[in-house]
Amino acid sequence: MDRNGILVATLPIAHSAACEALAGTYPVTFAETVEQASRLIRSRRFQLIVVTLQFDDSQPFELLPAAKDSGTPIILAKLLVSVLPAGTIAAAFRSARVLGFDGCIDLQLSERTSGRDEAIKQFRDLVMSLALPRKV
Repeated sequence: MDRNGILVATLPIAHSAACEALAGTYPVTFAETVEQASRLIRSRRFQLIVVTLQFDDSQPFELLPAAKDSGTPIILAKLLVSVLPAGTIAAAFRSARVLGFDGCIDLQLSERTSGRDEAIKQFRDLVMSLALPRKV
């Protein structure tokens, strides 16, 4: 079975930010709960999984086993402004790397430091570098 597109596990409020950041890359499928995302990962083969910090009441780490079992790279991303302190976000990214996420990106921080266009370019570059080819 061919791999097709990116699964983005995030809140509905972040769908437009994800679409903008991923425009011109791969087809996008959204999941809004751990259950829905896990079901999609089991039933389809994706080229990449992007899960956000705010996903399903801040449960992004719940998708890591399913992603690894499917052989699909997974990125932890922060797409929206968050009430979480910067130190908490940094700790979540460190934990994600230690536990086996393939990449992490804070789109909002990149935007503040490098500007919107450069932040989106960095996000797309990470996606393109980690996404599996359609045929594996």
